[in-house]
Amino acid sequence: MDIKEHKKNFQLERLILFSDAVFAIAITLLVIELKIPELEELNNQAMTNALIHTIPHFFSFLLSFMIIGIYWKAHHRMFYYVINYNGRLLWLNLFFLFFIALMPFSSNIFGVYSGLNTAFFLYVSNISMLALFNYLLYGYISHPKKKLSHGLENRRLVKYYQARSWIVPLCFGIGIIIALLTTSPWGIVISRMTPLLIFPGMRLIRYKFKDVASGEVTR
Repeated sequence: MDIKEHKKNFQLERLILFSDAVFAIAITLLVIELKIPELEELNNQAMTNALIHTIPHFFSFLLSFMIIGIYWKAHHRMFYYVINYNGRLLWLNLFFLFFIALMPFSSNIFGVYSGLNTAFFLYVSNISMLALFNYLLYGYISHPKKKLSHGLENRRLVKYYQARSWIVPLCFGIGIIIALLTTSPWGIVISRMTPLLIFPGMRLIRYKFKDVASGEVTR
């Protein structure tokens, strides 16, 4: 291996390690935002009531942990194909990581004010930007003229990965529509539960692209 090839591999390794560090820190900050409830009285009933009040915040933690995990897996899979880099790839990756780093902030707001649509819309906006840059990254690294990847020559495989990028915000988008159509308490609860559609949505996309999905990278 010549010096130029060694430097390229070293820089790619730095890029991946830096990205993994941002994901790890973001997930760690999620749990830090879970505050210990303050008790007005030191008894079991007060503790139970305090813990009940933290349920929405804990739900946002679980949800955000899952979403960051989904996009970490997608990022991990994506960089399996990457064999080179350039300045634009670095910037696209940085913008993607910016919205990963923002997740603890939007997750905390959503957890504290989960009943308010503004908090929900902010949270969904954060997730939508993750989907956008994941989509753009796949489109950029797979461009034949850029020579940044190997194994993404099949455009249908790229479209499969790009379609997966939008499943998460699409499910949240259904929640936004429900939240805009109703102001009833049950309507708000249902709108917040639409992320449960993510995994059936992923399976549906996998079925639609089953001709290429069977050979996707799983390592």
